[in-house]
Amino acid sequence: MNEEKRLRDDELRVQQHFKETTDNQPMASNFMKMYQEKEKEVVELNRKVRRMVLVERQEAKHQKSFERERNRLGDKLQKLREETVNLIPDDAWKTEEDLRAHNQLLERRTKIYDNMKALAQTQEATLQKLAANHPSQVNSDLYVHLLSPYFH
Repeated sequence: MNEEKRLRDDELRVQQHFKETTDNQPMASNFMKMYQEKEKEVVELNRKVRRMVLVERQEAKHQKSFERERNRLGDKLQKLREETVNLIPDDAWKTEEDLRAHNQLLERRTKIYDNMKALAQTQEATLQKLAANHPSQVNSDLYVHLLSPYFH
């Protein structure tokens, strides 16, 4: 606002000086051109300042959004950590040897699971081939026969 008022005052002064110096037209027109150039420059600088302020506001908005999301995820992570701590009792593995034994047990169970999974996939593929080659002979009894070892 002060800048605009100053510009108007300058413009009035230049116009008044221009009227007073009618005898020196070339010099007055030169000053008027210089003034108009400066006025265009000020208008362009005002536009740039407005754009910068707008960008700063958008950055602040994005920063606040980022901080909210960061805090939300931090809280969620803290809750998950608390839940995880509650899943394992404090006295579950008192020694490193107990922990190693538990890990070995888990590894054996994982191997058994992987073997059963591979066997089931192999049996499924075999059954599909058999069904494709002999559609009339394959029925639900074959499924029961192939899968019976897992149900005993």
